[in-house]
Amino acid sequence: MLGLAIFAALLAVCSGECADVFPHALDVGYYWARAAGDGVAWTKSCVGDVAAAFDPGRESIVFVHGLQPGGVVARHRFFIDDPDATDAVLAHLGLGRNVGVFQWIQLADEPITNFIRAEGKLDAIDFVDGTRYVYIDEAGRAQTADGPLVSVSETAYQHYLEHWTGGAGQPRVHLIGHSLGAQLVVYLAQKVVAGGRARVDRVTMLDPVYSDSAKPYLARNLCGVDIASVLGCYLGLLRDAGVAVDLYRASFINRCIFSSENNAQMINNSAAVSLTFAEWGDERDGYCWNEHLMTHMTVHNLKGLGRQISNQHAAVVTWYVRSGLSKPPAVCMRKGAACERTRTSAVSGAMSDADVLRWAGRGECMYQYANAGTKNADPVDDLFYLGDCANFNT
Repeated sequence: MLGLAIFAALLAVCSGECADVFPHALDVGYYWARAAGDGVAWTKSCVGDVAAAFDPGRESIVFVHGLQPGGVVARHRFFIDDPDATDAVLAHLGLGRNVGVFQWIQLADEPITNFIRAEGKLDAIDFVDGTRYVYIDEAGRAQTADGPLVSVSETAYQHYLEHWTGGAGQPRVHLIGHSLGAQLVVYLAQKVVAGGRARVDRVTMLDPVYSDSAKPYLARNLCGVDIASVLGCYLGLLRDAGVAVDLYRASFINRCIFSSENNAQMINNSAAVSLTFAEWGDERDGYCWNEHLMTHMTVHNLKGLGRQISNQHAAVVTWYVRSGLSKPPAVCMRKGAACERTRTSAVSGAMSDADVLRWAGRGECMYQYANAGTKNADPVDDLFYLGDCANFNT
């Protein structure tokens, strides 16, 4: 009888877990897109109940969001509630791909001042309020509650195993993480590789952010290295396992506030690209605390500069999604400060996993020409040159 009771409880949990209960109860899991008229409909998968929109015989692209301050009150979910993403999602569906989003918005709804608390939830459960999440009660008020004692990456991994079982016949899986989500896809991919029950083919980090401070919640990391460099070590493990990793820096957020300056190993184990979005101001505004930037820091323009940085940080998602659907950007033969002629395709969503793997570890990074294609988030007109990865963080 006890066994039946436990089984019934598990069924109830699975049933509730699969329901779209956002934002009134904790709603974490993979959502899959399908064409619905002129738009897109999203259906949730969970343990024991995979969405019909997911086809195990097709390759899959999974997007993972980052910090989402105020997202629960706004009832806004990454991609699912972004009408601007509809055309791109439909285009990928038209190419025969599964398009998914891993949603963890209620756990990621933390103010920027509590960034480390959100970061601590990714691969741990015992750091600063554990897995606290935000929900909307019956009266429409935002409330907080304690979530299950499992990390976000472990939840993502267990649900991952429901969709992919590995083996030579498993179609390609591409994980794309933006901002704090870039950390999450690394932890998820490492669990997949270490578990040996499934596989992942590519991990993409879009303007990744992480604290440069100590990470006590990562003290038990698999690498057994200084916790400040655990992400770089994990990327090395992924690279050794044949997982292609590409990384794109796009804003001041990545360069300085949450930067890779203390983690060169991340750059060395990935195909790293520096994007320059100048649509929202001087392209040099994005760099670190230098004399040029300080001349812009006035009481009157802080809001505008903040908006520019936010727009650059968001534009990398648009850029990357489009790059997988169009002619790839090009690398130039450099002649002084000019581009003499193009010679090869730049690292982008259109590049094959095998080519991304070949670029990683070469010691050469790609830098976008400041005046080539920087006035928009469209990759088609972008030009890049090759430079030493040692300069990536300067």
